[in-house]
Amino acid sequence: MTRNEARAKENMSPLEGLDQPLIPLNMAAVTETGEVVELTPQNQPGERAALIQESPIEVLMPVIWNILDRALTRETNAIRRQIKTNRIADMVSEYESHRAFVINSLEPIARSIEKCIGENCIQRQIAFAAHLVDSRMKVFAEQAATLGELSLPDNWRDRWFAHDLKYFKLIFEDNSDETRN
Repeated sequence: MTRNEARAKENMSPLEGLDQPLIPLNMAAVTETGEVVELTPQNQPGERAALIQESPIEVLMPVIWNILDRALTRETNAIRRQIKTNRIADMVSEYESHRAFVINSLEPIARSIEKCIGENCIQRQIAFAAHLVDSRMKVFAEQAATLGELSLPDNWRDRWFAHDLKYFKLIFEDNSDETRN
C-alpha cells in the first residue's frame, strides 16, 4: 500500500511523491532514480558490509571470548581447589569433567559456524577440548614430577587465554582434516 492509498482511506487528499511504496532499508536499497537494489556485501554500506565480509569466527568473537573466559574461570576454581588439597589424582577427573564442559559450551558457537561454512563442526569442538585439557594436564604432570606439588604458573591466566583463543581460531578457521584430527 502506498502512502497516498493510506491517506485516501483516512479521507485525506493525496500528496505529490507519496505514490511509491516504502521499502525497509534492511531489505533493499533504493538508488537516487528510485530503482530497488538487492543488498550484497559489495554494495552494503558501513558496518553491515564489514560483518558480511568477515569470517564467522570474527563475527562471533565477543561470544567466543565469553565462552573461553567462563571455561578458564571454571578451570581456575577447580585448580585452586586441587592446590589446597594437593591431590594430583583428582586433577585427572576434574579435567575430564572440564573437557565435557568445554565441548558443551562450544556447541552453540560450533553450530553457528557450521551454518556459515556448511560443514559439521563437532570434530572441531572435540579436538579443541581435547587439546585444551591435554595441554593443561601436561603442565600439571610436569609440575608434579619436578616440584612434587601443584601450583599455578606465573601469568598463567593471560597466557592460557591467549593460547586457547589462538588454538580456537586455528582449529575452527582451518578447513584441512589434519588440524581437526
